[in-house]
Amino acid sequence: MKAFLNILLFFVCILFLITPEARAQAVIKYSERPNGHNSPYRIPIDEILASPDVYEGTHIQVVGYLNLGFEDDAIYLNKSDYKANKFKKGLWVHINQFKFPQSAKCNKHYVIIDAVFDANDHGHENLWGGASKNISNLRLFNDPKKKQ
Repeated sequence: MKAFLNILLFFVCILFLITPEARAQAVIKYSERPNGHNSPYRIPIDEILASPDVYEGTHIQVVGYLNLGFEDDAIYLNKSDYKANKFKKGLWVHINQFKFPQSAKCNKHYVIIDAVFDANDHGHENLWGGASKNISNLRLFNDPKKKQ
């Protein structure tokens, strides 16, 4: 009986030690951290947009089709969403083109962006489903499934 109480006490202590942040991260169970525990979560754009409050303030990594244009800086899950003007299926992109001079080469291509997701920022005229801010990395995406 004493052993059972010790085990029960152990599990109760573990439950109290788990922080709210750790419990929130458990919701993001299908995500992966591609470069270790300090890298951003790689999450599909449609998954982010399906549950924006879950990802609010999360350091994310997204792969998508980038469009940089006048009042239209956004990343979409695919090129067809961009061409069909499905703004709500994209994320507004706050990109500093001085910090990322390669952004012009990335325009109209599939890219990888590391950023922080803001569920409350919907970009120009509130057209997008959210925004990627504080971008820390921008690079072209080389799909391993495509032959070079």
